[in-house]
Parts: sequence; structure tokens; C-alpha cells
Amino acid sequence: QGASYDNPIEALTDILAFFKNNSIIFELSNIEGGTSDSIYASDAEMTLVFDNDCNEKGLKKINSVLKKYESSNAEENPDLEVTCTQVAMPESVMDSDSANRFVGAQYTLPDGAFNKSDDDEEIISVCNIGCIRNSDSGIEILASGTGISNKALKQIDEQYKNICEISNLTFEKTGSIPIWKASNKQKFKE
Repeated sequence: QGASYDNPIEALTDILAFFKNNSIIFELSNIEGGTSDSIYASDAEMTLVFDNDCNEKGLKKINSVLKKYESSNAEENPDLEVTCTQVAMPESVMDSDSANRFVGAQYTLPDGAFNKSDDDEEIISVCNIGCIRNSDSGIEILASGTGISNKALKQIDEQYKNICEISNLTFEKTGSIPIWKASNKQKFKE
């Protein structure tokens, strides 16, 4: 239930999609990671509920699928470590429609380099999914973006907004800081 990955929040989302692709039926109880939208998440964890027959044999199958996931991602993420442990039954899980919408949106939301120059030499903008947490209203995904122009930032906003709308999720932009532009006329105080 934890991961060490380029972005552990993204790793857990990848694992959920990997389970779906490998016909592992699960219900999502919670998913958490990171502390802020502007800080890179250092860890993440989730609690899943598997079918009633998920005894020791079932846990071995899940661990086998997780090892397969680690192996298939080892070259790109050599420090990837995923663990799965049995915990007490959670009090509640997400309904399957909400969980599917969440997994689809979270899997699609950009994280990392978002836009590059036409020659792919320079990064124009980047996104960071820095925090994911449970709240009274559901799961909150906190992300930030940075770029070299207001146009680049607007593209990030639009992408996030569109993915959320398609997934029937709420999108809320909570702030914006104008881009600081350097000027040759400004001098630093000595």
C-alpha cells in the first residue's frame, strides 16, 4: 500500500489501472499522499477492499500482480517499491461509479512536463500532483502548475478543467500567482 516512485500518487493510480487491466476486482476505500500542491509527494498509500475470498491465496495473487507491475516498470523507475498488507476492514468504500470516474480522471491528469517547445528542447510548463487526500466531500487532488507564460498556465488549467468535466468531477482553481519577468533595467541592491 505504499510506493516509492517518481510521483507515488501517480504510481498508486497506475496500480489501480493495472488491477483493472488484470481483472483484479477491488473497491477503493481511501487514497492519500503528499502534503501540498506545490511540494513533490514523497509517499502515498491507499486502502482497497478485495472480494470476500481474498484470503492468504488471494493476497498471494495480489502480491504477484504487484511484483509483475514492479517488473514492468523497473527500467523506468528502478527504485519502485510497492507493498501490500492485510488491514482491518474499512468502514466504507467509494461506490463503483465514483471510483471509476476518479481512477479515469486521476490516470489522465497531467503530472510532470506538460508542454515543450516545438523542437522539444525546452520545457514550457510543468504540473505537479502534490497531494491527494480524503475529505468530507470525497477525494481531493491538489495540483500546481508553472510555466514561462500565462498562455502556458492557461493550457494547464484548461486540461485539468476538461478532464474533470468529462469525468463529472468538480474542478476548482484556488489561486494564481502572476509570472515574474526579469528586466535588464532592474538592479539588485548590494
